[in-house]
Amino acid sequence: MTPVFLSHVYVVIDPASYEAIRHSAEIRALASAKEKTVDPSHGGWTAFYITGRQTAIEILVAGSTSAGDQWRLGQSGIGLGYGDAGGTPYIEKRLRATFGEKVMLEAGKSETPGVVPWLIEIDVEGDGSDVLSTWFTEIAPGYLVARYPGAGIEHLLSHQQYLAAGFLPDRLLDDVVGLTVALNPSEASILVAELKVAGWMIRQMEEKTVISGPDIAITIIPAGSRAGIREVGLRLRRPTRRQDTSLGSAELLLDGEMGRLRFWGSN
Repeated sequence: MTPVFLSHVYVVIDPASYEAIRHSAEIRALASAKEKTVDPSHGGWTAFYITGRQTAIEILVAGSTSAGDQWRLGQSGIGLGYGDAGGTPYIEKRLRATFGEKVMLEAGKSETPGVVPWLIEIDVEGDGSDVLSTWFTEIAPGYLVARYPGAGIEHLLSHQQYLAAGFLPDRLLDDVVGLTVALNPSEASILVAELKVAGWMIRQMEEKTVISGPDIAITIIPAGSRAGIREVGLRLRRPTRRQDTSLGSAELLLDGEMGRLRFWGSN
């Protein structure tokens, strides 16, 4: 089984909350945090990135565009990665056994047109709601060396080293270790099936489902007034005093060695 890790998550929020996060001193004290415009060969977008040791949180603003399409409030996504050279055909084969022609493979994406390829991506078409996207990525051979020359990259396909250049070990954030996702039954069944293919453990617990992978637990709860990713669980590098920071419709809560970035409260 090719080990599959959480790579990053994204959440689309309202413009006022995006600005609150972008200008927050508490967010910048938490982690490497900056706005970045990505211009891959298939279209570009601007987002705010909160970077941990091996995982990142991508915040997008509703109404902004990517490849001509607008990001919609509440959209969210879960990016999964693996570092084995044979990972893509293995994962693709297992996904096709479950989802058939809904599986799409896209190779040769580049971060900047004309530059070294960035990644190979596998997607599964959803039920049309676009509440939650999930995809699997393999870093293209040579990308890390080209992106970080002289950095001493040992494993060319390593997702563990993918974010190393942007990680700030003096900040509080270590990694994303938990997600709470609100989904309707059909969306939940797709996510469960995808992560089962990845070899993650599935546990049904009354009205919620807990899916455990390497250093991550994803909890699926019934969709209420807001679907998608509702909360991101954070592991901190050192204990900190209790701190609650309002960020528009979002909220950052830190306490001890754990934290939470919540979206849209509990509604």
